[in-house]
Amino acid sequence: MRERTDLTSAQAKRQALQKSYYQAHRDEIRQQQREHYQSIDKAVHAARVREYRRKNHDAYLAYRREYRARNRERFAEYNRRSREKRKAQKDPRTYYERNRQELCRRRIGEECFRAMEKVKMVCPERIEWYLEQWPFDAYADRRIKSQLWWWHIYPQHHLYDDCYDAGMLAYLYSIHRCAMMEYQHVNQYIAKMVRIFVICALNIGRDAENLCRENNLRLCHLDHDVFDA
Repeated sequence: MRERTDLTSAQAKRQALQKSYYQAHRDEIRQQQREHYQSIDKAVHAARVREYRRKNHDAYLAYRREYRARNRERFAEYNRRSREKRKAQKDPRTYYERNRQELCRRRIGEECFRAMEKVKMVCPERIEWYLEQWPFDAYADRRIKSQLWWWHIYPQHHLYDDCYDAGMLAYLYSIHRCAMMEYQHVNQYIAKMVRIFVICALNIGRDAENLCRENNLRLCHLDHDVFDA
C-alpha cells in the first residue's frame, strides 16, 4: 500500500496507531467481519450498495478527477508502464487464437457456474420469479435453434448436442445475471448470451478442425460436409 505524503503530523500519528492496532488484532477483526457479513441479508445489502452507488456517482467522479489532478505525475508513470507492457506483449488476437479453446472452456465452464452460485446466494427468490416470467420454452428454445441453424449446426451434426447444452446454460446464466441486476430487457440479454455461448461451444468442439487448419489438412465427417482448412 502506498503511503500518503500530504498528511499532517497528527494524521500521520493517528494512521500509525490504526495500522499497529490492526496488525495486533488482525485475526480477530477479520473474524468479526466474516460473522457480520454472514449475518446480514445478502439481497438487502446488494440493494443498499446499488442505491449508494447511484446516489453518489457524481460525487465519486468529481473526487476521482480531483485525485487524479492532485497525483498527475503518479498516473503519468502508470500510463508509461502500461504502454511499455502493451508493447512487450504479443498481439491480443494472436493470443486469443492460440488459447481460444481454453478461454472458451473456462468461460462456459467454471466461470459461468461460479457466477451463478454467487448470485443464487444473494437473491434466490428473485431468480425463481425471473424463471417464471421468462420460461425456457418461450424465450430460449427457439433462440437456440435459430442460432444453431445460423451456424449450420443441424440435429444430425456431431456438435448439435454440445451447442444446444451451451445455449441452455446461456439461458440459466442470463436469468441469474438479470435477476441480480434487476434487468427488464431479459429477452435481448438471453439472445446475446446464447450467441456467445454457442460460439464458445463451437470453439471447444472443433478440435479436429483447428488441427487441420494449423497443418493445412482436410477433414471429412460422415454426418457433415467436408471442412477445408
